Amino acid sequence: MKEEVVQLSNIEVSELISGVKQHFTELGLQIIHEDNHEGYWSIKAHKGGTMSAINWKHKRC
Repeated sequence: MKEEVVQLSNIEVSELISGVKQHFTELGLQIIHEDNHEGYWSIKAHKGGTMSAINWKHKRC
């Protein structure tokens, strides 16, 4: 499993989430789960097969 951590500033979160979802769709992934709470967003996408799930998480600091 690969994990990357990125720190962003001056980003509109709704635009970021829309962009991530669009990118996953362009890659042929199907979004299978979305979750959000105050200051936290999570998207899970899947392409098929046993090892092809992607988890994307954003936490507002």
